[in-house]
Amino acid sequence: MKYTVVDEKYALQSAIDSSKCGRCFLVPIKMEELEMKKKKYNISVEATLEVIGGKWKCVILCHLTHGKKRTSELKRLMPDITQKMLTQQLRELEEDDVINRIVYNQVPPKVEYELSEYGSSLESILNALCLWGENHITKVYGDKFSVLEENVLNEHLK
Repeated sequence: MKYTVVDEKYALQSAIDSSKCGRCFLVPIKMEELEMKKKKYNISVEATLEVIGGKWKCVILCHLTHGKKRTSELKRLMPDITQKMLTQQLRELEEDDVINRIVYNQVPPKVEYELSEYGSSLESILNALCLWGENHITKVYGDKFSVLEENVLNEHLK
């Protein structure tokens, strides 16, 4: 297939119409779809890390395993994340269909985030990461309570 870039959002894909004697015509295609077609991974964990990698995505997902959260709740639970970064990470997770953004039609506007069905399939991975982190903290620091902040997600450790 040949592609001609139109702008930052769309390209034209050449295609052959078999019903019209093999004539060639152009079909618009979104650039993100074009990029996905070109994507190659060395190993499958790269695909996983592309979706949940980074400093904040797993933390956001761990909080959402405990139910729906508003942006302000997530910000309160993660005081070191900037508002801009939180918004960006939420958008990326939503684009990857890992979380759902629920908008309530009311004044003032209300938006909540929850794990999608697809995102719920990450729970065992997130639990394994938390367990590994607890073991690592104990190995390196001895007393995990001297290092772990007071947080809803750490209450089960007491």
